[in-house]
Order: sequence, then C-alpha cells, then structure tokens
Amino acid sequence: MDEPIVVMGICGSYDLDSANGRMLELILRECGNLGAETVVWDHGKRPLPLVGAKGSWDDSNVKAFQEMAVSADAFVLSSPEYHGTMSG
Repeated sequence: MDEPIVVMGICGSYDLDSANGRMLELILRECGNLGAETVVWDHGKRPLPLVGAKGSWDDSNVKAFQEMAVSADAFVLSSPEYHGTMSG
C-alpha cells in the first residue's frame, strides 16, 4: 500500500479558533477523510521571526517549520482578508 500524502496547513491568523483557522480545520479534516496525513503550523504557539531579522535562520521555530514544509507533499494556505480584499 502506498504511503499517504502529507498535507500541511498554514493559517494566516495567530488564532486557530479564528474563522480562517476553523476553515483550515474543515479542509484538513476532509483531506484526512480522503486518506491524507495532515499537519498544521500553529503561529500562535510557534511564531516565526521577521524575514531577514538577525539570527532568524537559526531560530528553532524556523528550522522546525522548514522540516515540516519539506516533508509535506501539498499545502493549504488560509489567509484572512484585509479591508475587503486579499492579504499579501
């Protein structure tokens, strides 16, 4: 039997109980129902430093995030809207 794909969820909100966090949970639950293994990066518990900040690449959370991302086969990104439009 083939190994299940790994789907990594990344929520743009620091609160997984937010609307985005709940939406991400629903999507990942359905991925699990279809046979995928799912993992979630929780920014609230494991915040990432600003890109380019001194020492940011040596941060333990950055290293853990990189390991989780490299092991994933697919990603689900959940991002809040800002002022009625997309973020980013």
